[in-house]
Amino acid sequence: MDCCTGNDAGIASAALGLPATPEVRTLAVTFRDPVRVGDTILMGRYVIEHDDARMARGEPCTFIYEAGDRREPVVTFHCTHLERPAPTQATVVVRPGRDYPVKELSEFQFAGDETAHGVPIR
Repeated sequence: MDCCTGNDAGIASAALGLPATPEVRTLAVTFRDPVRVGDTILMGRYVIEHDDARMARGEPCTFIYEAGDRREPVVTFHCTHLERPAPTQATVVVRPGRDYPVKELSEFQFAGDETAHGVPIR
């Protein structure tokens, strides 16, 4: 299990009629070993972004960017919501992959959120 560092949450206001939770959340992660996400192999620092509005529109809701360049995502996908206990810090779960030694990203979860985001298996 790799763990991420940092969690930049967007700001929403109930007084303005906006959702109580942020629509776009991000977390930074470092993959020390190669990790497959779909057809892409990642290694190094990345930012994982989840956007509830994209999800509601039926668009890919998860974008993964290189940490130093957030202009173009390296991976996008529709996540699967998974009920999990709320962690105190954001988490990223990787599992052994079919292509040893490459692991596969399984899910990620934001601190304090009772929903994890499952990654589709290629």
